[in-house]
Amino acid sequence: YSILKMASTLDGKIAARGGRPQPVSCQESMQDVHKLRSQVGAVIVGGNTFYGDNPQLTCRLDPDGRLRGFCQPLAVVITSKLPKAYSTFNLLRSRPEQVVFWTSEYSAKTPLADELRERGTRIWALPELPGPGGEGLAFAEAYARLREEFGCLRTLCEGGGQLALSLARQGLVDEFVLYLAPRVLGDAEGKSLFAGDAVQSMDQTLGFRLSRAKSCGDDLK
Repeated sequence: YSILKMASTLDGKIAARGGRPQPVSCQESMQDVHKLRSQVGAVIVGGNTFYGDNPQLTCRLDPDGRLRGFCQPLAVVITSKLPKAYSTFNLLRSRPEQVVFWTSEYSAKTPLADELRERGTRIWALPELPGPGGEGLAFAEAYARLREEFGCLRTLCEGGGQLALSLARQGLVDEFVLYLAPRVLGDAEGKSLFAGDAVQSMDQTLGFRLSRAKSCGDDLK
């Protein structure tokens, strides 16, 4: 069961054009995200989020480890550019053995990949999507592998606009959770909720069904 979580302004922007890691939603919404993380077996982000935000991808509802039977979700990073094994990224400093990189078949065979494996980090090579210009990765097999190897039945993706669109186009979004902040960026060059296609008609839109909505602090969830 694949959950896509995103936060945006009223004009559909998840970040300013500089892409700096700045919060879009309110404190209550950010706390609510940790409830989502507590309910999944893996949290998934893209390379831009990994390199730009340096996230921890942990659930911080139980900082002292007192909840019975609770364990932190796996951290999955999708990128063709693998980091150095002993770099200062939070994930590699604090829990390298709980990190899985989804990458291209080429990157999975590099010395960087071997060094990461020596630290206990998993490197999974994903097939590329067929067709001209389709240089993205196909994710379905990796989701199946999460289930088979780790018993992971629920995932939470917190990626950017391109990753969000890729998952939606591949039919891998069972639930889309949006935290809509009552703010307007007003910049066409800002980072959009979904990005990567050059469609010409509203007939090519992806359809969702609104199942529920409620207030979450100052935001609409």
